[in-house]
Amino acid sequence: MTANKRVQNVIHPSAMSARAILAGVAGRWIACCLVLLLSGALLAQERRNAGLVAPIPATITTEATSRLRSALYGPWRRYEDERNRDPRGVGNFYLICDFNPDNRDNASEDPGACQSLARYLRDLQKKQGIQVIAFVHGSVTRHAVLPVLACSEILMSQQPPAHLGKAADASHPLERLDRLAYDDLANKRYPVVLVRKMYDAEIEVVKGRDGKYHDAHEKLAQGGEPISGLSRGETALYSFAQASKLGLCQPMPCNNIEDALARYRLPRASLYPALDRLAAWRIVLKGSINGEMKERVQRRVRQALGEKANVLILELACGGGESEAAYELAVFLSELNDNRREPVETIAYVTGQAHDTATFLALACNKIIMQREIKQNGQLIQEGAVLGGFERYVPNHPTQEAAMRSSLADIAEKKHYPRILAQGMLDRDLRIYAVKSTKEESARQYISKAELEADQQGEQRWQSIGIIKKEHQYLTLTAEQARELGLAREVVNNFDELCELEGVSRNEVRTADSDWLDGLIDFLRDPWTSVVLVMLGITCLILELKMPGVGLPGIISAICFLLFFWSHSQVSGQIVWLAFLLFLLGLILIGLEIFVIPGFGITGISGIILVLGSIGLVAYGHWPRSNEEWIGYGQALGPFTLGIVAAIVSAFLLARYLPHIPYANRLMLKPQEESGEFGEEPAELIHPEMAALLGAIGVTATPLRPAGKVQFGDDFVDVVAEGSYVQPGTRVQVIEIEGNRIVVKEV
Repeated sequence: MTANKRVQNVIHPSAMSARAILAGVAGRWIACCLVLLLSGALLAQERRNAGLVAPIPATITTEATSRLRSALYGPWRRYEDERNRDPRGVGNFYLICDFNPDNRDNASEDPGACQSLARYLRDLQKKQGIQVIAFVHGSVTRHAVLPVLACSEILMSQQPPAHLGKAADASHPLERLDRLAYDDLANKRYPVVLVRKMYDAEIEVVKGRDGKYHDAHEKLAQGGEPISGLSRGETALYSFAQASKLGLCQPMPCNNIEDALARYRLPRASLYPALDRLAAWRIVLKGSINGEMKERVQRRVRQALGEKANVLILELACGGGESEAAYELAVFLSELNDNRREPVETIAYVTGQAHDTATFLALACNKIIMQREIKQNGQLIQEGAVLGGFERYVPNHPTQEAAMRSSLADIAEKKHYPRILAQGMLDRDLRIYAVKSTKEESARQYISKAELEADQQGEQRWQSIGIIKKEHQYLTLTAEQARELGLAREVVNNFDELCELEGVSRNEVRTADSDWLDGLIDFLRDPWTSVVLVMLGITCLILELKMPGVGLPGIISAICFLLFFWSHSQVSGQIVWLAFLLFLLGLILIGLEIFVIPGFGITGISGIILVLGSIGLVAYGHWPRSNEEWIGYGQALGPFTLGIVAAIVSAFLLARYLPHIPYANRLMLKPQEESGEFGEEPAELIHPEMAALLGAIGVTATPLRPAGKVQFGDDFVDVVAEGSYVQPGTRVQVIEIEGNRIVVKEV
């Protein structure tokens, strides 16, 4: 018996091998299944969601639905095309309806318009499978509540405080048909009594024993618990705390649009499309970005807005130049909607000719669309657009790198682009990771190496999914890379494709061209024209000083300097006003040196330096900051210096010979003793007392600097010294009388 048991317990070696093989095969099969399941889960989690954030007007009208339908057409079409190409790589489509754009309250009074919008939002969910989200971060009352209730989900903010309700009050009850619209929406998703409480003040809400909410008049409400703030007497206006507790909105607050984008994993390019497509303008930017371009673009933008444009397409084929001008223009573009009732959408069309500082302008727009690189048979047909590309610009402007980095990051953050990506475009030592959340579903984000290391040592919230930028290089993004990272909305071949993509008719797009003012400024700013204006202005100014009274030379001089400074102020902004003030100060100092202070010293030299420096500052555009810029400044100032020297020579030649030129001598008043109009001794006939002073000797009563007073007997006479300075109490003799001007010298 024992032997038989032992025999039965013995396993044949061949049987053991078969079982081992089967076990190994089964283990591998299970492992493969687990890997596939895990890969599927990761792929599902990494699927790209799409959508857009649509601002709902603060006053909902009958046009709101058609405008929303027009705005949704392009993004939805692109989503369907991408889903057909790659079903596994595309996630859901979300339409986030912002009911408080620019933090304005929404209290629409038109029930028909609000019901139409509510039906459209509900049909989007039923017929097309779009997830419609209501985002409430202010007060939404009256009939604007209807389209909010029609959405799939409601997001409410805690700070700023959001409120939803008061569709009516006791003094203005709803009509029966309007009540039916609210009840119909409530039956789909929310407790009916909570919705009715928004328009019926007589309802008292209680929580029944079944855990549901009822009106206190219902049988099921007997023995129920009253809900604080929902008693009889007034209609309900739910805060986030109340709405989340009652199940009307999502339990977690959503305080800003960035939170909403992160919650549904939407790219930042989904933000704020223009709902009106009434007038589209195209503004082409070519060449270096400087003060001239800034002023011209600002003038053309104002022109377009004056023509009721609501879509501005900035075609960027520019770069280089002055980073300060690029930043100032970017600030101007980013603030276009800050004080406007009707929003305007700005689209940056980044072409292959755009580089470095053009990134400021691209990030200042609501939407970025980039030009695709095209190759045929290995030959480059069309150069692709890039964002960044500061490798050549920074070495030529090393002192500006930190300021540019901060400015570019500020612009990006204001327009809801990732700040760290903008910083990486101007920070060689920054390492950027793409990460995803390990604790909850979240959009892909970008953090620095230091932030990732700190997180791994702490709560371990993020998991790295790739490196966006390594050290020792600036971040430069191609069109495809920018789209993948969420900076660019789309990549196109040309401008016509952009118009088709945005639903704008190419023939209806107006282009802002140069006007007569641009032509005049170009003519006046021509280097030769500028030199002639300065030369003519100084010549006439000297002639005016040689003539008594204000005459034609003074008027011509004023006009020349006015045109010179005005033409440059149109392109250089505040720097010209500084130069103008320096120019005036220089003239004052030169005047003091000539008429008040004796000799030729520091005052006169300072005045000449200020005049020359102000003219050079206008011609060059900014104050030099490096050796190369000082050289450029000197080159810009050179022609003007020669012009000023020529002006001085011309002025003295004219002053000497103009009185002897027929007809031309009428422009200049002669001394009376030279005119001959009053006989041989006109001075005696006109000013006999002054003619008698010729050769007279007197004593200086005041210092002559060179002007002052001299005592002749009992009379005190205003004179001008021949030298630079004469002390009081010095004997002087009259050597010349020229009109009212008496010249004396020390004896």
